[in-house]
Order: sequence, then C-alpha cells, then structure tokens
Amino acid sequence: MKIPPLLVLLDVIGMVFIGIGLADYFGAIDWLPQSIRFEFIGFVLIFLGFLMTTPLIVWVIKNGQNSKGN
Repeated sequence: MKIPPLLVLLDVIGMVFIGIGLADYFGAIDWLPQSIRFEFIGFVLIFLGFLMTTPLIVWVIKNGQNSKGN
C-alpha cells in the first residue's frame, strides 16, 4: 500500500500542531507570538492538528479494507 505524499505531509504538520498545542496547554510553553495568541490557543491547535491527521487515518482504513478483499 503506497501512501500519497500529500497525506503524509498533512499528517506531519498536524502532529506538529498537536505537539505545539500540548506544549502550550500543559507546559505553558509560549511558542507563538503574542500578537496571534488568545485564551484557548492550545485547544485550537490540538483540534486543528487532529483534523489534519484524520484524512490519513481514513485513507489507510479505506484502502486497508480494499486490499484485504482482493
């Protein structure tokens, strides 16, 4: 099964967002400039990261089921 590079890139960027969001929320590490920060930026970054990783998971599940049937 060959995974499309765009989905891998989207997954990596999503994981970076999740990591920054977790570091911001739990570790109080402020990586983002003050001009774009707001109260719940950690939760927003975690949610956006989750949304960005979802297409790869769906693609793997869909194509994994197709390859088992063949």
